[in-house]
This record gives sequence, C-alpha cells and structure tokens, in this order.
Amino acid sequence: MSEVKNLTAEEIAELKELNQNYNKVVGSIGDTELKIQLLTKEKDKFIKEKEYLIADYETLRSKETEITNKLLEKYGEGKIDLESGKIELI
Repeated sequence: MSEVKNLTAEEIAELKELNQNYNKVVGSIGDTELKIQLLTKEKDKFIKEKEYLIADYETLRSKETEITNKLLEKYGEGKIDLESGKIELI
C-alpha cells in the first residue's frame, strides 16, 4: 500500500486558486468563442446586405447610362439643372 501524506493548508489553497483561475480562463475562452460566432454571423449578414446594395447600385448605374444616352440622343450634350428642368446645351 502506498504512503498517504497530507498537503499543507497553503498548498491546498494554492491548488484551489489555480483551479479557480483555470475555470475562469476556460469560461472566458468559451464566452469569447461565442462572441466570435455571433459576430461572424452578423458579419455574414452585412456581407449579404452589401451584395444586395451593390446589385442595386449596378442597376442604378445601368439606368443612369440608359437615361443619359436617351437625353444625349434627344438634346445633345449639355448641363442639366434638375431644379428648373432646363438643359444648357454645349
């Protein structure tokens, strides 16, 4: 049979403190990982939103080109005042 010895109160306290610190760190790692996962989901949501906005932007650019070409064909080159609706031809 093996010999059994008792740890000192100081050694027990030191080991308990070490164990508590490990548990805190492991818990913090879990919390941090959860935050990373949530932020990743949110980032993915924003990336999708950005993709939709870029598609809208491209649609608007296409519409702008269409309108510009139509106005150029009808009036020629000029400067448009959107407030008055007048075009100053160049």
